[in-house]
Amino acid sequence: MRFAAGSGGIRVDSLIAEMAAWSNNILFGNGFGNRELVIANMSDWRMHDIGASDSIGLVFVYGGLIYLSVFCVTFSGFFKGYGDLKDDANRFDLICAGLMHFVVWSFTVVLFKPVSVMFWSIGLFNILRVADINEENRIIVYT
Repeated sequence: MRFAAGSGGIRVDSLIAEMAAWSNNILFGNGFGNRELVIANMSDWRMHDIGASDSIGLVFVYGGLIYLSVFCVTFSGFFKGYGDLKDDANRFDLICAGLMHFVVWSFTVVLFKPVSVMFWSIGLFNILRVADINEENRIIVYT
């Protein structure tokens, strides 16, 4: 019951409103910064707090499946990088960064913030890089 009364209830209502707004244009979304449909779908008890609660819902609302594909591609870079590395410590660091990427995007609003650009950059770097790992000196040479 406590979840429904506090910030948990706000998060659930926000997600429901975002998915209802997204259903108007599933492929392309409703356009960047267009929150009117989200606000229109929010419960009446929330009108004092109409802010978003998560970035994933905003991805759906703003850009639909097209923008979600960008998120998925950059997120997949963490797993590609995992397969390229042979050192368990570096693999652990990369998986932790990938999990942070997912958690931050799922539970906070960081859309178009520097932390989002950082996670996108790490994911894209792992997708685009070609690495030769020198096992003798334990260094990674990027070419």
